Amino acid sequence: KCESNKDCKYKDGRFGRIDLSSVGLKNTPAFRNLPSTVRPDGYLYSYNPCYPFTEAACMDVAGCQ
Repeated sequence: KCESNKDCKYKDGRFGRIDLSSVGLKNTPAFRNLPSTVRPDGYLYSYNPCYPFTEAACMDVAGCQ
């Protein structure tokens, strides 16, 4: 069974409680303009694990290329 009552918190029987709220920023990416390290593709990526953000053409998203 999975429990999730907030965007940044998760709990299940296998992994226990995971709380990403310490890395989430409201209305802005927590990680901005990072290159792909697994498969370099020339793009930059922004990501916020907790809250949606708007950046360039990306609106109300968790991740943006």
